[in-house]
Amino acid sequence: VAAYTANLPERYDAGDGLLLLGPPGLGKTMALCAVVNTACPIYRGPVYCVWPDALGDLKASFNGPADDPRRKAVDRLRDAPFLALDELGVKGASDFDHAELFGLLDHRYREQLPTIVAANATPANFAALVGERIADRLRECGPQLVLTGDSQRGRISIAGPDAFPE
Repeated sequence: VAAYTANLPERYDAGDGLLLLGPPGLGKTMALCAVVNTACPIYRGPVYCVWPDALGDLKASFNGPADDPRRKAVDRLRDAPFLALDELGVKGASDFDHAELFGLLDHRYREQLPTIVAANATPANFAALVGERIADRLRECGPQLVLTGDSQRGRISIAGPDAFPE
């Protein structure tokens, strides 16, 4: 992740994304946020998004008025200079869910906009979770980082004045 963020303008110009795969608790979300935080002083509008939340907003808007701003929940992600999508494939996707994700990622792929994705998956089952067309585009657009090991949640303690209370 440090190597990815070392020269974000080059990453942006090349449309390079990053695919983070691995079990829960290994720092994928932290890595996505680090990329977005690094991009914020350079670009206007980098976005971190939990994909099921964006879909939930979009679907909730269907019962509201036509001008419900949640109808734009996915559209707002289309042209972000850097988009960090978290929790891809976290639950079974309907045809609608899959079509929305494909539409978003295909647009970003064609426009060569960097998309950074995290999923609780292995390289072997990632395509089964998100679909082969989506997985293929994400694999092509940048490096794939596979994290392994046990969850680190609750195991990290920081000593000193910035430490969390015990």
